This record gives sequence, C-alpha cells and structure tokens, in this order.
Amino acid sequence: MKWNNLAGVASRKKGLVAPRLEDAGLFLPATVWRRIRRAYHAESDLLPALILPDGRRVDEAATPFDRLPLVIQARRNAIAESLRWGEPQVFFVTGGVFSWMVAMVDGQELRGGICGGEVTCDDDPVDVPAAAAHLAVGKSGKQQVSMRLAALPVWPQASIRLAAKRLAEMAYAITKWNPVLWMRNRDDAMQQRQIGEAIQLGKDNVRRDWPFAEEKRLLLLLRAGDHNGARKHLNQLLASMFLDSPRQPVLQARVLELFGYLVRVAVEDSPALAPLMSTHQRWMEWILNAHTFEELCQVVRDALDAFIHEVAYQGAAPTSLHVRRALDYVAENLTGSISLAEAAKAAGISRFRLAHLLKATTGQTLLEHVKRLRTDEARRRLETTTLSCAAIAAELGFADQSHFTRQFRDVTGITPARYRRERRLKL
Repeated sequence: MKWNNLAGVASRKKGLVAPRLEDAGLFLPATVWRRIRRAYHAESDLLPALILPDGRRVDEAATPFDRLPLVIQARRNAIAESLRWGEPQVFFVTGGVFSWMVAMVDGQELRGGICGGEVTCDDDPVDVPAAAAHLAVGKSGKQQVSMRLAALPVWPQASIRLAAKRLAEMAYAITKWNPVLWMRNRDDAMQQRQIGEAIQLGKDNVRRDWPFAEEKRLLLLLRAGDHNGARKHLNQLLASMFLDSPRQPVLQARVLELFGYLVRVAVEDSPALAPLMSTHQRWMEWILNAHTFEELCQVVRDALDAFIHEVAYQGAAPTSLHVRRALDYVAENLTGSISLAEAAKAAGISRFRLAHLLKATTGQTLLEHVKRLRTDEARRRLETTTLSCAAIAAELGFADQSHFTRQFRDVTGITPARYRRERRLKL
C-alpha cells in the first residue's frame, strides 16, 4: 500500500519494534482507520490524518510538520468549525495552503477529526518562503517545512470542496457512526441562515402583511414529500412572523395557529392521520416552553419533521410518490439539462400527468422547482467558493450569466454579485 509507514519498516529491519497502530491513542479501531485511509487515498491520492479535538495528530504517520503550533491550532479551530456548522470545513493552514477537516461525532460526542491533507490552489499559488517563515521557527525547521510545501499538489478549488465532501461521506459510511450532534448543528445553521436571509429581504419590502396564503403552500409541499422545500418555506414563514411582531408570546401564538391549521387540514384530508391530534398536544408544550426565538425555531423544525414523517408515510396519496420521484430526479440532475419529459420518465407517469400533479400538490411548476433549487445551490457556491458568476452559471445549467442574474434576482431580490459582497461582509 502506498501509505505504508516507511519509518516503521526501517525500524523493523534494524530489529526494533515499531509502535502498534492500536497504541497510538486512536479514537477509531485500527482496522476501520486503515479502511478509511485506503478508500480516501485511492480517490484523492492524498493521505488523511487522524486528529484529536485539541488539534494534535495521533496516527502513525505524524511528522514534524504536524507538530508545528500553528498547524495544530489551525486544525483545532477547523474541528470546532466543522462541528459548529455540521459540515466539512475547508481552511487555510497558511497563505495559499488549503486543507479540510471533518469533525467525527459519535452520537452526541465529538471524538476528534479527520484531516484530508494539504494542497495549493491553482488560482492562489503559495509563496513557499513566506509560508515556511510563517509556520516554522528556526533555520532547520524552515528548510523542512519549505520542502513539504514545495511538494504539495496543485488543485482547482472545486476539487477541494469535492474532496472534503467525499471524505465526510467515506468516514461516516465506514465507521457507521450516527453523527446526531453534527447533523443537528447543520440543521440549526441552515435554518438560521435561511431565516436571517428571509428577514433581511423582508425588511426591503413595504408590505409586511401576514401571508395566510403561504400556510397552504407549506401544506402542499408537505403533501408532496418535498422535505427540503417545506423546511425552507417554514423558515420564510418564521421570518415573516418575526418581522410582523418579534415579541415571543406573539410568535408562539402564531406558530400554534400554524400547526393547528396543518393538523386540521391533514386530518380532514385523511382520517388515517387522526393520531396527529394527540401528537399536536405535545408540540404545543414544546412551543410554549421555548424561551427565545432561536429555541422556538428549533422546536418548530422538529415538529415539522415529525409532521412530514406522518403525512408522507401514512397519509400520503399514491400520486405523491410520483411527485417525490420527480423532485428527487431534479435534485440529482441539478447541474445538467432537466426536462419535464425526463422527470416524468423518472416518476413513471406521463409528462402531462406530472405537470398537473406538481402544480396541484406543490403549487409550483417543474421549472419553478428547478429555479429554486439552482438558486439555492448558487447561493452556496457564492458563499463558499471564488468561482465567478459566469462559471457558476455554466456549472448549474443556466443559459448564460444574464439568465443566471435574472433568475437569482427573481428568487432573492438581489443580484449574485451583491449577494456575495453582503455575505462576505457578514462573515
């Protein structure tokens, strides 16, 4: 294997006993860690590192570079940020040197992290002497670090993001850990970001009437099984509630009213959903015990998830299954060409039938769903990459940059360039 510990091999030749992997203080079983290393190296040609929460590397391949104080600090911060946001964290080790970290969470416990390696970016080359001087102390240390930096592979930025995502997928698939805390933090971060954006956009609107019609739109998304769409729409409703009146008792009353409406209509549509009425009493207790807007948002999201589960898997009509298949097809093929005919084929019905079902169950056409999802992905790339607006437009299947700008402004109220500027100021 390419990642064999050469120092260990050399010591065995001299009759010395190399430390066993199990003795290195790993928080993963040695066999599991080897599987992760093999799988990741086969895809990326990089060797991952096992990192404790304090930033220290603990696997058998630790080098003097791994013991540099600034490297340890950068990795410690990256684990904390990965845990906070519930996603892989791409970070700078030093100017021009990128790395990425996946917080490893088992249930509610942070065990450590896995670092994906170091690379330089093709559009941001590293200044080796300056980077070595920044990281190392002493003449000999600078020389070693300089050699390490000069040998780093050069990657496009898009590949860095992909490698971080794949490392997270591999690590959790192989360990079979259920990262409850990590996923919870990810949901919290996504919800607060969506609510914050909706509040900011709502401040620019002269009319702030409570959108009663939007409650029906939420129910349509729930019926269709569009979990992500329903969550986002709920966050927009919460933002509207907050803009209408930020007082906690008023917000709680509005949320209680919203869920009362959802439960009533759901039971009217399907008597099989009658158990929702008793479940609703428990949700009411949660809502009334929320002391802040943030707590209320989290409680509402949990209640919505439970509601979705009941509606989608107990009270859903067979037609909703076709709609979910079509929406899954859209999500999986977002960067390519999407047609009503292909979505209908994936759903197993005619395109005329799909067009009718989509409008009836979600209130949107297929093109409107595509626009919303592509805009969401464009926002993510504007925030997390340095890709130009033209490059993002091309990657996400927009006809050209002008088309991208028009659709983005239709959904968000601002241009992509302005959105990127404002997000960077906030960050």
